[in-house]
Amino acid sequence: MDKKALITELQKDYKKYWGVRLFDEQGFVRKQCTSCRAYFWTVDAERTVCTEAPCTPYSFIGIRRKDWDYYETWKNVERFFVKNGHTSVPRYPVICRWRPDLFFTVASIIDFQRKTPKGVEFFLPQNPLIVPQVCLRFNDLPNIGVTGRHHSCFIMLGQHAIPQGGKGYWKDETVRLDWEVLTNVMGIRPDQIVFKEDAWAGGGAAGYSLEYHVAGLELGNAVFTEFREAGGGLEKMQTPVVDMGAGFDRWVWYLNGTLTSYDSAFGPVLEKMKKHIDYDGETFARYSRISGSLNFEDLLDARKAKADVAASLGLTADELTKKIGGLQAVYTIADHAKALLFALNDGGLPSTVGGGYNLRVVLRRAQALIEEHALPFTLTDVMEWHARSLTRMHPELRVDERIRDIVETEIRKSTDTRTKVRKRVDSLIDSKQKITDEMLVTLYDSEGITPEVIEDEAKKNGLDVNVPADFYARVTEKHMETAPEKKAARFDTSALAQTKQLCYTDVMEHDATVQGVSGEWVVLDQSAFYPEGGGQMYDTGTIGGVRVTDVQKENGIVFHKVEKPETFATGDRVKCRVDHARRTQLTQHHDATHIINGCARRVLGTHAWQHGALKDVTHARIDITHYKPLTDAELHEIERCANDVVSSKKRIRKSVHPTAEAEKNYSFTIYQGGVPWGDLRIVDIDGHDIEACGGTHADTTASVGKIIVTGTERVQDGIVRINFVAGDAADKYEDRCTAVVDELAELLKVQKERVPEEVEKLIVEWKAAQKSLEKSIEERAQQATRNMQFENAGGVRLLVAHVAGDTKQMQKISERLTSDDTLIFLFGEDTTDVPVFAAAGANAARDYHVGKLIKEMFGVMGGKGGGTPVLAQGVMPRMRVMEAMEWLKKRLK
Repeated sequence: MDKKALITELQKDYKKYWGVRLFDEQGFVRKQCTSCRAYFWTVDAERTVCTEAPCTPYSFIGIRRKDWDYYETWKNVERFFVKNGHTSVPRYPVICRWRPDLFFTVASIIDFQRKTPKGVEFFLPQNPLIVPQVCLRFNDLPNIGVTGRHHSCFIMLGQHAIPQGGKGYWKDETVRLDWEVLTNVMGIRPDQIVFKEDAWAGGGAAGYSLEYHVAGLELGNAVFTEFREAGGGLEKMQTPVVDMGAGFDRWVWYLNGTLTSYDSAFGPVLEKMKKHIDYDGETFARYSRISGSLNFEDLLDARKAKADVAASLGLTADELTKKIGGLQAVYTIADHAKALLFALNDGGLPSTVGGGYNLRVVLRRAQALIEEHALPFTLTDVMEWHARSLTRMHPELRVDERIRDIVETEIRKSTDTRTKVRKRVDSLIDSKQKITDEMLVTLYDSEGITPEVIEDEAKKNGLDVNVPADFYARVTEKHMETAPEKKAARFDTSALAQTKQLCYTDVMEHDATVQGVSGEWVVLDQSAFYPEGGGQMYDTGTIGGVRVTDVQKENGIVFHKVEKPETFATGDRVKCRVDHARRTQLTQHHDATHIINGCARRVLGTHAWQHGALKDVTHARIDITHYKPLTDAELHEIERCANDVVSSKKRIRKSVHPTAEAEKNYSFTIYQGGVPWGDLRIVDIDGHDIEACGGTHADTTASVGKIIVTGTERVQDGIVRINFVAGDAADKYEDRCTAVVDELAELLKVQKERVPEEVEKLIVEWKAAQKSLEKSIEERAQQATRNMQFENAGGVRLLVAHVAGDTKQMQKISERLTSDDTLIFLFGEDTTDVPVFAAAGANAARDYHVGKLIKEMFGVMGGKGGGTPVLAQGVMPRMRVMEAMEWLKKRLK
C-alpha cells in the first residue's frame, strides 16, 4: 500500500490514529489546509493553512532565537531527552553494513532494523533512546544549494522507543516530549506549531505520523510504526515502534535564523569558501525567503520554476544565476564534501559498485563546480575544514593520506573520462541523433558522460539539449538500495524436518536415516556434509557407498546430490563418509580467506571490505573494495602479513551470539562475508579478523599451512581480486612452479638460477620485435593506400577493397584514409574466415550505419559481426569475399 492510499484509509478513523492526549489537554483543533488540502492540528482556531512551505512562506529567517551553534544545539536537546529517561546512543556508520538491501543509512530508524525471513524486525540497544544519526540521501541533488534546506548529508535526530515490558512509550508520550522540546527547550510559541497528519512506508514497515511544522519549515516527523509488509499488504506488528526523526540541521537553522540551513550547519567552512566568490547578498537575502517553494524533484519544468522565482524578484533567470550562482555552488560543494567526509571515514568508496556510484556522482559534481568557478581550494581542503569544524561532535572524522589519495585518484579518473568521452559526444552530435532523457541517463550510467558535457558540446554546435531537473535523482535512486536476489526453489521442503548439521564437529563418518528422495537429491535426518555457502564449496564423499557430488541447503534442510538416487528409499539407514582431504583443503582456504581479509584491511585501509569470495579445492580468491589496482608491493605485504598470522599460531574461536550482542561486542565488521539473520556464529581469529561466518574453520591458524598470493585482477571499478592458495594446494602450486622453471631451463639451455635473466632478455627481444612489427604494419599500410581509389556513392566517398593483411593492418589503412565524408570497407586475408573492417567519417555516419551494413551483408553472404555507426568488424567465408564486395557496392550506389 503506498503512502497516499495508507493515509486515505487511516483517515476514515483519524482520532484512532492521529488523536493524542496532548491535543485534548492543550485545546488543539483539527483543520484542513485551504492550500494543500492536508489535515493538521493547531491551537490557533483561526488558522486556515498549515505551516509548511509553500502554504506558509519562511518567516523565521533573520531572527536569531538562541545563541547556540551546531554542537551546543545538540547538547541542549540531548540533555532534555536524557533527563526524560532516554539513553544517548552514538551514531551508527553512514555505510549501512547491517542491511543487505541498503547501501546507506538513510534514516535513524535504519540503525535498529534487521531483515529476517519474516520481514523487518526492530532491535533497540536501549529503550527509549536518542541518537544523532548522520544520514546520506542522494535523491534531492537538484535541490541542494538551491532551496536552502536540502542536504545529501544531514543529522536525523532519532527518538525511538518500543512500548514493551514496562519500558518505552507510544503516541501520547512521544508527542508530549516533542511538544516540550519545541516549546520549553527551543522556546517556540505554541500557536506557531502545527502537527500535520501524514504516513510513512518503506524498508518493509509502515505507520502513521504527525509532522510538526513551524514558520514554513518542517522540523520533525513522529512516525508510529505499527505495520509490516506481508503478502502484498500490511499486517499489525506485535511490538510497534516509535520512529521520531527530526531534521537536526533544520533545528539549528530555525534557532539561528540564517539565510539557509547551510550557513548554520557549515558556518566556519562557508566563511572560508565565500571569500573566493562574488555574489549579490541583497538579492540572495530576498531569494532565500521564497526558496522554500522550490523542489525540483516535484516540478516537471525546472527552468520555468527558476524563471518564475527570478521574475518575482524582478530579474530574469540568467540575471538571478549571475547574482547568486556562485553562492549556490559553494553551498553545494560544502554539502557534497561533508557527505564524502563521513562516507569515506566510514569505509565507503566512489565507484560504479552499489552505493559507491552515488559517492562518485557527488564527488564529480563538487569537483566540476570547483573547476567551473575557478575556486582556489581543493575538495579535500573543504573536507578537512568540515572535520575540524565538527571535532567536538564527531572527533572520529579525519582527512588522512588514504582519504586524500582516494579523492585525488577519483578526480584523475574523472578527468580521463571527460577526455575520452568528448569524442563519443561529438559522434552523437554529428550523427544528428535526438538526445533523449533516457539517452542522457544511459550515457551517464554506462559511460560516465555527464549531461552538462553533452549540453555544452551541443550548444557549441547550435543544438539544444534540455537536461531534466530530476536527472541526478533518476541515476542515483537505483543505487540507494539493492533488491534481494531471488532464488528459484529447487525442492519442496514443506513436509521435511530440518537436518541436524554435524559439519561443525569433528565427525567425518556417521549413520543417518533417509528422510526423503527428490530426483537426484537425498535428504537425511542428520549430516556431516558441508553444504555450499559463503563462497565455500560443498563436501563430497559417500552415502551408503554411493558417491555424493553436490551438497546444498535450503530452509534448514541439507540436500545431497548422489550418483545413484534409485538405491535410496525413505527410512533407509545409511553410512555416511565425508571426503576428509577435500574438507581439510576447503577449511584451509576458508581460514586463509579470513586471514587475507584482515591483512588487506591493515595494508590498504578500513575501506577494504570483502565483496565476495571463493574457497575451492585447487584455488581460492577474495574480492575486496579498493579504489585502484593493487601494486606488487601491496600484494607482497599482504602475503607476508598472512604468513605471519599463520606462523603466530593464533587461536580461531567459534561462538554463537544473538545479533544485538554480536554487533555490540564486535562492531559491524562482522558482516564482511554477508548479513545472516538470527543468532550469529562468530569466527574470531584472535582479533585479527572477526566475521559472522557459517563456514568450516580449524582451531588455530597453524593448520592453514603456507599461503601464496598467486596474483590479482580488477573485477570491476572499485573491486580488486586477490587470488591465492594455501596448505596442500600451496605445496602443489610450488611444485608446478618448480616444474615450469625446470622446463624453461631445459628450453633455454641454462642453469635454473639463470632462468629469470634469460626470460628478461627474451622479453626485451620480444618488445623490440613488436616495435619492428608495428613499424612494418605502418609501412605496409602506407604503401597499400597509394593505389586505393574512392568512388562516389550517395553523397559520400566509398572505398571497398581487398587487402593483404589482418585486422591491425586494416585499421592502420582505415586511419590513414578516413575523413568526414568517407565510407571504408576492407576485406583481409586468411586461410579460412576472412576478417572484415569498416569505418565511417563523422558526416557519412549521419546517413550510413556501418555496423548495421556489415551485419546485413553477413546475413546475405554468411559471417558474423557488427558495430557502431562509425566502426564495425567481423569475419566471413573466404570464398565469398569478391561476391560480398560487389554486393556492398550495389547496396550503397
